[in-house]
Amino acid sequence: MSPSIVLDVMKILEKEIDLREETRATDQVREAMGQAKHGKRSESLAATQVQISEMNTKTLKDIEELEETKGVSFPTEKQMLRRVGTIMTEVTDLLTSHDTGSHTIAAETEIIELLLQVQRKPPPKKNSKGGGGSQPGSGGEGDTEESALALIGRGDEANAQRTNRSTQQTTGAISAGYPVEYRSGLDTYFSELEKTN
Repeated sequence: MSPSIVLDVMKILEKEIDLREETRATDQVREAMGQAKHGKRSESLAATQVQISEMNTKTLKDIEELEETKGVSFPTEKQMLRRVGTIMTEVTDLLTSHDTGSHTIAAETEIIELLLQVQRKPPPKKNSKGGGGSQPGSGGEGDTEESALALIGRGDEANAQRTNRSTQQTTGAISAGYPVEYRSGLDTYFSELEKTN
């Protein structure tokens, strides 16, 4: 896909992550807010989901236009974005009915996971080597078959054990945007994207 479409998907992903965090925070203070305030906040979150859904629809149309003009095909990405649109409609309905609980948060999480999969690059062909310049195919011979984004959040260490760690707050620092578990993969992704431009 073109870098502009990839960036559009990243923007949708960022907004959906923010929405999930706001939904979770709203649900945690439901009782303190009172029913009326919680209902208004939930409806505001539903309106945000509609806006994100519109961005998703536009991105899907952009992919279809790219296919027509460039003669390429992205059936898997289109299928996942259609699924994202369907789930976004479900989330909108849930938030409109003032449901900010685990069912809604799970649906938002599914959207995030699908958007991350849209970013996943297909594995290189076994006999193909990347590269460019004056001698195409002369690039590196790495054995990574998945992008950094595809590996985000995996815990494959078989002997991993839970340990208690003390954390200290850094005063004056405000964490905004992506959750910590996504940041290193996204930094790597954007660095690689900038190198290709």
